[in-house]
Amino acid sequence: MTGEEALQIVDAVLRSTILEQGLNDVQSVVFIESWLGRTYAEIADKLGYDYDYIKQVGSQLWRSLSQVTGEEVSKKNIQAVLHRYQQSQSTTQDWGEAIDVSRFYGRQAELQTLATWIENERCRFVGIFRLGGIGKTTLSVKLAQEIQSQFEYVIWRSLRQALPLNTLLGEILPILMGSEATIDSSIHILMQQLQQKRCLLVFDNVESILQSGNRCGQYQQGFEGYQQLFERICDELHQSCLIVTGREKPGGIANNIANRLCRGQSTESILSLENRPK
Repeated sequence: MTGEEALQIVDAVLRSTILEQGLNDVQSVVFIESWLGRTYAEIADKLGYDYDYIKQVGSQLWRSLSQVTGEEVSKKNIQAVLHRYQQSQSTTQDWGEAIDVSRFYGRQAELQTLATWIENERCRFVGIFRLGGIGKTTLSVKLAQEIQSQFEYVIWRSLRQALPLNTLLGEILPILMGSEATIDSSIHILMQQLQQKRCLLVFDNVESILQSGNRCGQYQQGFEGYQQLFERICDELHQSCLIVTGREKPGGIANNIANRLCRGQSTESILSLENRPK
């Protein structure tokens, strides 16, 4: 693990606390230099600050990390503690039929916008909508890869084959619950998991469960349960996020989000991609 990688982990860990506040510039430098084995005197000299101030910044940083990691953190043991913490917080991933996005070009502005909504604004529901062939699937996979360290679970699923909700829940719940999984594949059980754990769910090609040619986003017969799921994810308090991509917005979701935005809330957001190359 490099110092920069460790810095990103620490910043993300601190942002995940109740204060939702990451590292400031001075703390970032103190952390990096400490990671490299520099003394407080050397760091103070490099930054042009008083030694006592730098030592105070470091001490407060180690105390904050001690509270988050559950271990006593010091300047001397930060590398060992962070390695152990990273291993204990490793993300469980199931990418389903996700495509290879190792050659990802463009869409950096949209990628940053989506990441900000999810990481900083803690959006619970994010929709990516536009006509086919402009990179929605690619963007959803790349986004999930870039923010996966912020979640305990990452699950990506395509709805292209019009996957029934019970079938989908039957795949997701055993991943989230392990040996505790039950035969009850209900929305209620999933919502409990989304409350207890920080999960990132991605449902691609949502238009496959909507009525063909209907621009109002009405659901196909037998798929109405998805609307209930989407609305509960939007409305209920939990620590997870659902990303949905499609050629059209599912019924009820757009109005739900518009109403919330009018009230100054930001738990759901929709991105309409411009029709340009990926």
